[in-house]
Formats: sequence, structure tokens, C-alpha cells
Amino acid sequence: MLAELLHLPQLTFAKVVEVNGSTVAVHRQTEDGYQLVEAALPALVTVTAGIAEPRYASLKGIMAARSKEVKQLSLAELGVERGQPAETVVAVADADTRAAGEIVEDDGSSGVEKIMAVLAAARVV
Repeated sequence: MLAELLHLPQLTFAKVVEVNGSTVAVHRQTEDGYQLVEAALPALVTVTAGIAEPRYASLKGIMAARSKEVKQLSLAELGVERGQPAETVVAVADADTRAAGEIVEDDGSSGVEKIMAVLAAARVV
């Protein structure tokens, strides 16, 4: 949906990503083997979990980050014009609460019959 809204090509499930000038190529694994898919940049690329090892911050890096200034930029400084939103939220409502289930107590002999009767009334069986 994001690629559609941004009018960008979308390359999904990439295991390998290669950028060559103004194009991006991805290798993705399918049931039949590997596919090589190429698109012009800019593009939206999604990757699989195994594409890279996560990098964990060192204690030195964490301490250095605490003293860094967080710079705030305006939309104009980023070169972004504020236009009309593509979508408008009309209403927000809470989801319907689920009704409580029925507890069927088993006295040791008739529990199965009671459950079968409930399922038959619900036309499940």
C-alpha cells in the first residue's frame, strides 16, 4: 500500500539487494528457486529476516548518544511541501465487545452430550 501511495516500484522478500547507479536489483527465494527482480530508483524494498545480522550498540556508543543534540528540522528545511492528505479519517469507534461464552459443566457422564447440543444449536455439527 505504501508503494502504491508513493507511486514507487515495490520489490519484496529480498534476500540480496544490489544498487547499481539508478537501478536496484533484488534476489528473492521462491518455491521454484531464486528470482532476480530489477527496478528503477527510488523504490520500496522489503527484506527477509535473514538479510543481515543485527548490530547491537556498545556501551561506549550508548553513552556517547546521550550527549548528542537532537536536531529538529522543519518541512521546508527538508524540501517537503505540505499537500492535501490522501485519506481522511471520518470516524473512530471501539470494536464490539465479545459476548461471554457458555460454561458447560461436566458431571462425569453428560458433558459430551451437552457440548454436542450446543454445537448442534450453533449448526457447527
